[in-house]
Amino acid sequence: MLTPILMYHEVTESGALPKDVVASWTVTSGQFRAHMAALADAGYTGMSVPRWLDVRASLSGGLKPVVITFDDGFRGNPEIAIPALQELGWTGTFFVISGKMDCDAYGSAADWRQAAKAGMDIASHTATHPFAGTLSLSDLRRELLDSRSALEDAIGGPVTGLSWPNGDAPRGGRGLLLECGYSWAATSRAAFAGSATDPFSLPRLAVRSWHDPDALSKLLDTSLAHRLRMLGVYRTKALARALLGRRRYSGLQMKVTGDA
Repeated sequence: MLTPILMYHEVTESGALPKDVVASWTVTSGQFRAHMAALADAGYTGMSVPRWLDVRASLSGGLKPVVITFDDGFRGNPEIAIPALQELGWTGTFFVISGKMDCDAYGSAADWRQAAKAGMDIASHTATHPFAGTLSLSDLRRELLDSRSALEDAIGGPVTGLSWPNGDAPRGGRGLLLECGYSWAATSRAAFAGSATDPFSLPRLAVRSWHDPDALSKLLDTSLAHRLRMLGVYRTKALARALLGRRRYSGLQMKVTGDA
């Protein structure tokens, strides 16, 4: 069964845009609730990455999973998104930049501890959100270890997963993740996940400000034509990133579309 892993960033009240939040990566509270309602009406059950990894090999016709993830750890995640998920009895994975905890636009350590107690999965988005592929091995190892340690101290429990900032998964990343105590990782590669998907290279579907419930439904289209279109876009971006370099590509994308 093909499973969508959705990638959100921030959820805000209408008209509010905190510092550090990119408008095109933001959905409103009403928009997010409409998304969740549409998913529930379509028969989906929302869950975290670890929960899906546990059940994916034994999925029956009675369960139609959608994995809900958030990057960065913005304040609207615990204040708006988590209550909306709890109303449905769903869980999600929240990738937190550990060095941003308790900063203005971000959730606090106490927020994430409470979220973990409520059954949400708290995972790493590194300590400072660097371009991982540009770091030395020792600096990247420090990012991974420091973030995992800080988050485990904050939530009082294990942190097992990571989302690569900017979708920038470095060469040799799998081995380094294993060395640093991680057991899975998410990317920003646009595709659906399945029972054979590498847990260290989980694809995700980006949800943006322009996705109303109808657009979200089209994003979840599993037809071959749609999957081939997504693959074409991903390969085009990968080629541009290779030609321009990671930093230059990301800077250009941010200037043009706000899309890193």
